[in-house]
Parts: sequence; structure tokens; C-alpha cells
Amino acid sequence: MLNTSVAAIISTISGLLEAGTRPWVKPWDGGTGLTGMPLRHNGVEFTGSNRFWLMLKNLEHSSPYWLTYKQAQELGGQVRKGEKSCHALLATTSVKEKPEASDGEMDIRRFYKTYPVFNADQIEDLPSSFYPTTLANDKTAHEVTAEAIALRQKLDRFPITRIVGNSAYYSPAQDLICLPPAADFHTLQDAFATELHELIHATGANHRTGRRQALKEKKWTSGETYYAYEELVAELGSIIASYWLGIPPNQSVMENHASYLDSWSKLMTDRPTSFLTASHLAEQAAQYLMKTIGEAPANDDELIEEAA
Repeated sequence: MLNTSVAAIISTISGLLEAGTRPWVKPWDGGTGLTGMPLRHNGVEFTGSNRFWLMLKNLEHSSPYWLTYKQAQELGGQVRKGEKSCHALLATTSVKEKPEASDGEMDIRRFYKTYPVFNADQIEDLPSSFYPTTLANDKTAHEVTAEAIALRQKLDRFPITRIVGNSAYYSPAQDLICLPPAADFHTLQDAFATELHELIHATGANHRTGRRQALKEKKWTSGETYYAYEELVAELGSIIASYWLGIPPNQSVMENHASYLDSWSKLMTDRPTSFLTASHLAEQAAQYLMKTIGEAPANDDELIEEAA
């Protein structure tokens, strides 16, 4: 049973999906020039569901930093009078031995609650680094091309067969990804985002993370539910990896959004905790991808599972 605050967060995201909006893909480029990812008081990224929930709340502010009242005070800041907090998610795990188990089998359960945080915009007298300064995007065409070549070289490190076709997909049976020619995309950014989506699918193979098989074996998983879950993981995981690689998504990663949005909305209605689980799996998939191509985030060991 979810508490009221957690249920409200899930309901908000579900409502945006029902309205035809992918709330975690917004035009951040051309903004502050900062990461776009929500950050804790110490500069470490929020993880799991908090990434996407606070990315949505970031649209109301110019700073990516979120702090508790106590953290703000410890840094010499003061929340302005009348400012309202936002709830962040906190996951806790309960591990108990099953009463009927004779072999020491453990009953592991995950619980969710929330705690209040404030954006740095709502807090006075914090160090200047908490308040963003707008940066001009003045890269030359040569610099953009050089970055694209470097990114291409990084993604090519992922050991998988690539073929060119008229659609984008990952084939589990053949362990390959098919992608349209880069020239068929509106921008190189979209081409890379689509490839990342398919690569996140590929991380779930049995000889990698084993996510796909684990999902299929869930008692609650029908073919339709599994499909929606796996696509949601690929969507969220590709967004995480995109930001880590410096290509925040500004357009659609997939062609047929309407069907995806409908399936995700239905999934969240049928299983309210599905977004929490998918966020957690996406986090694992993105980290696996980055480590495989030798680009693990600098603070990878600090990306603790504070959230789902």
C-alpha cells in the first residue's frame, strides 16, 4: 500500500502520460548549460524515480539543486518564507526470514515514503554555485562534428552487431540492433538517442544483466505488461545515458509515442509501483551500458539507491 504522497507523485506522472506528454523529455538545451539532472546538496545526482520526478519539477526552477531544510541551514541558507516544499521519494528495504522457510529463504520487501526538499531557487544565501548562470551555446560546426565523432566511437565500444534498416529495434534472438541511416533522422541528437534506446534494450540480455528474462518470469507479467515494462525501462535508461554522454534528449526517441504513452499509462494504472520499479531497472541498465563502453559516471560509486 503506497502512502498518500507517493501515490500523488505516481498519479501526477500517470496523468501526464494520459494527456499525451512524456514529462521527462523537455527542451532543456539552450537553458543554463548545466546537467539537467536533479542534484543533491553535495552535487551527487538523484537516482531512480527521483531523477524523473524532480526533472519534471525542475521546469519550475532554474537551479538543479534540491535540499532538505536542514541541509540548507547547514550551508548557511534559509528557505524563504511562504515557499512550499516538494516531496522526494525514499525507498527502504525490509529483509526477514520467511516463517515457513526451512532453508533460510528471506522475504525481501521494498517500502516507499517521501521527505520534503526545496529547490535552491527557494533558498536565500546559499553559496553562489547553487544558483546557475546562463551559458551561451556558441559551439562551432567543427566542434559539434568532433563531438559527434567522439560519441560514435564511444557507442561503438558496446559489443553488439549493428545493421542498417528502415526501422529501429533490438533482436534478442540475434543479439543485434537495427537502426535507420543517421541521415534519416532530423538531427544527430535524435539518431544517438534512438541508438541508446536500443542499446538499453540490449543490456537486458541474459549474458548481460538478465533483466528481460527476470521480467518475463514475474507472475504478474503478461506479454503486454512485459512489453510496456521493457519499453519504459529502455525509455528511461536511454534518457539517463543521454545526459551522462552530454546529449540531453529534445525530441522523440521513438516513432509511435501514442501507443507507448497509452501502454505506460495502463501499466501504471494496473500496477502503481511499476514506475518505481522501471526507474530502478533503468538506473541499473544505464550504469551497465556506461561501464561497458568505459564511460562510467565520475561519481558512479556515489549513485546510491536512495530512491526507487
